[in-house]
Amino acid sequence: MEPKTIFHQIYISNWDSQLATEFINVPNENAIIAVSIDPPKHFTIKVYEKSNLIDSFISQPIKIKNNGAILIIIIWDGNHIVGLMLGKNKIDNYKNKNIIEIEAVRNKIIKSNIYDEPNILEKCSEWMAWRKKYYSRPKPLSKKNTILKSESEQKRELEESIMSLVDLHNDVFIANKRYKLADIYSLLRRLLFWPDETDKNKIYSPLLIRVAGYENLPLPVYATPSKNSVKDLAKIQIVIQIQIDNQMASTNQKDERMIIMDLQEWLSQPIITTKNKIYRVKDLLFDSANSWGAHNDQSIPFFLDKTRNINILSDNFLFILIKNISEVAIDLGKYIINKME
Repeated sequence: MEPKTIFHQIYISNWDSQLATEFINVPNENAIIAVSIDPPKHFTIKVYEKSNLIDSFISQPIKIKNNGAILIIIIWDGNHIVGLMLGKNKIDNYKNKNIIEIEAVRNKIIKSNIYDEPNILEKCSEWMAWRKKYYSRPKPLSKKNTILKSESEQKRELEESIMSLVDLHNDVFIANKRYKLADIYSLLRRLLFWPDETDKNKIYSPLLIRVAGYENLPLPVYATPSKNSVKDLAKIQIVIQIQIDNQMASTNQKDERMIIMDLQEWLSQPIITTKNKIYRVKDLLFDSANSWGAHNDQSIPFFLDKTRNINILSDNFLFILIKNISEVAIDLGKYIINKME
C-alpha cells in the first residue's frame, strides 16, 4: 500500500463496558486495515496484504468520555504505521502507560425538520430541473399494446410502496429478519434508481423520483458532501479509496458537516473511487437488486463485494447503508404523499 493518510469514523457506545471487538475492517488498495479494541482499552491497528500481517500498532490506554463519533486518522509511510490520531488527539504507542481521555462528538439533532428550511428549493433546483425535464408528465408510450398509467394510479403505487418499505424496514432492521433484505433491494431500485443518460441499455423510471417530478417537488436531505465531485474524481488518477462519511443522509441534521442537498445528488456521491472507476450509491442500488433482489445473478460485481466486506462495529457497511437509504426513502415518500393530498 502506497504512503497515505487514512481517515475513518467510528461510533462509541458505553465505552466502560466495551469488550474486545473489531470496529472496522476496510479494504484499501490491495490491503486490509483492521481497527480493534483490546483489553485494557487499547486501540490496535493491523495492516494485512494478501492475508499476511504487514504491520501493527498498539496504542497507549484510551478512555472515551462519552458516547458519540470519533475520527480515526492513521498515517502510513508505505511500510509502517507511523502515526495515529483520535480526533485532534495524537496517540502514542503502548509504551506510554498514561491513559489519554478522548471526548467523542455527540450525535445530536441540530435541526429536526428539513422541510422547514427556507432554502430547500434553491439547494435542490438543479435536480428539480432535471426531474421536470424527464418526469414532469407521463411519457408517451413507446411499446405497442400497452396502456399508460394515470398520474393518480402512479401516486397510489408510491403510497403502497412506501407502506411496504415501512413494513420491510421493521422486519429487517428491527426484528432482524434479514432474509427479507432481498425485498428491500428490489423495492429501493424500483423507487430510486435511474440510469445515466449515456447508458441507453438501462431503461428504468424510478417511482419516487418520477412522482416527485410530476409534482415538481424538491427531495431534500442533509448529508456530508464528498470532498471531490464525481467530475473531479474522473479527472484524477487515484488509488482505491473508501468514502464512508458521505454515505449517511437524513431529514434531520445530526452533524455540522451535513448540508442540504437533493436526494439524487446524494445518491450520485461516490462510495469507492479507483483509477478507472467511480462507484456511487446509485450503482450499489442497481447491483444489489441484480445480485440478491429482483433476480439472483451467479456473480457479484467487484465493488459491491468490496462494500459488503467493509465491517463497521457489528455490521457490514452495505447493511448499514441500505438501512439508511430505506429510512430516507420512507421520509421523502411520506413527504411527497402528504404534498399530493
